[in-house]
Amino acid sequence: MKKYQKILLTMLFLVWVCVILFLSGQNGSEAFRLTYNLALPIARCFYENPNNDQILAVMIVMRQAGRCMVFAIFGMLFSLCLNTMLWKMKQSRRRLILIGGIILFSVFDEAHKLLIAGRHCTLQEIGLNILSGFTGCIILHYAGKIWKHEKSRKQGRTGDSI
Repeated sequence: MKKYQKILLTMLFLVWVCVILFLSGQNGSEAFRLTYNLALPIARCFYENPNNDQILAVMIVMRQAGRCMVFAIFGMLFSLCLNTMLWKMKQSRRRLILIGGIILFSVFDEAHKLLIAGRHCTLQEIGLNILSGFTGCIILHYAGKIWKHEKSRKQGRTGDSI
């Protein structure tokens, strides 16, 4: 990977971290308003005149799905950054850094909400962040294997099985 590509990847990762911290740094009423404004049109697709309970149900699903997506992308970008920047390091050490980084950032992201009015921190949310980050890494890993397999197949070589 060229130097400018490494810089762009690192910048993308840092921007993504800032997006996560911005979203989780909103106070309770700001977070509620943002989610409510997104959930209302979706709820109207499922219900003719959605009541508050139906809108809240859509909001819960949206928030959890959004959390999973955001942290899966975090895991993918963090993995890519580590593998391109620390490629000389043993793979086992890179994996340890990856696992530790995902866990630490997940804990930090939730714990800093304790300082924000109207926000809370739960072990379930920390666990979901960690699990989503790991899932992103696994998806990236297997996508890379499939890409390498297809690339070698197109070149006429028989690659390893996926």
